[in-house]
Amino acid sequence: MRRLLTHFEEIVATAALAALLVVMSLQVISRYVFDSPFSWTEEVSRHLYVYMVFFGASAAIRDRSHVAISMAVAYLPRPARLAMNVLILGFLGVMIWAGWKLVQRNLDVPTVTLEIPFAIVYAVVPIIAVLMIWRTVAQMGEDVGAYRRGAVVADDQRSVL
Repeated sequence: MRRLLTHFEEIVATAALAALLVVMSLQVISRYVFDSPFSWTEEVSRHLYVYMVFFGASAAIRDRSHVAISMAVAYLPRPARLAMNVLILGFLGVMIWAGWKLVQRNLDVPTVTLEIPFAIVYAVVPIIAVLMIWRTVAQMGEDVGAYRRGAVVADDQRSVL
């Protein structure tokens, strides 16, 4: 169970990628082999792509491989680097609030082809923000523990490469 929770985002992103591959292959075959394309494949592939990207972003936060200005951050003092996580948490809080508003506003708005509520598509925003908060708080705990022990954390490596 712990392994599932550790790799949850990767599992969902990989499943979305696999489903995206199947849907797009189905679209190509139906369009060019049978000359009768399915109308729903473009919309489904777009939604799968959105979910894949958001869950992948959460996995990147977990692995500390998210896009960062690592040279600038590496030269900040440790407490300032820890404070950066507080700013990230604030942004993620806004993301939850705005994402929830977006979901509420689109409960009755159907997608064009599938006619499912857009709220299902937009629900990924607050869900991922919660997952990112969970991952960021866990990292902050690790970083504070390392700071107290005087240990070198991953962000302490000041390398240009």
